[in-house]
Amino acid sequence: MNPKKIMTALVILAAIAFVTSAFATDITVTKAMSLNGKQLAPGQYKVKYTGSGSDVQVNFIKGKDTVASAPARLEERNSKSFNDAVITDDNGSTHEIKEILLGGKKQVLVFSGAGASSSAMGAR
Repeated sequence: MNPKKIMTALVILAAIAFVTSAFATDITVTKAMSLNGKQLAPGQYKVKYTGSGSDVQVNFIKGKDTVASAPARLEERNSKSFNDAVITDDNGSTHEIKEILLGGKKQVLVFSGAGASSSAMGAR
């Protein structure tokens, strides 16, 4: 194969990888929470998001099963988060997930309807 064609193919693959982001991290949920109407029991979850630009789809995965899924915005903050954390809006006994801070990164996953947050929970 022609070296020029190989370079072109590599550039196209790199561009596709850049446009379509995928990221996963492990989060420990220490109290019952909800996301998009789905209940998350305390435990260990893999949080994976995929998408292009600032619009992403977030999945909470336990074992091989997706337990909850919701669209979110990937927002840039001024400083890096020290560690992974789940920010909830505590309304009585309901703990609705509003944001997920990504440890060591400036990016934050913000779920629609996110208002004032009152509780942080979870870590790697």
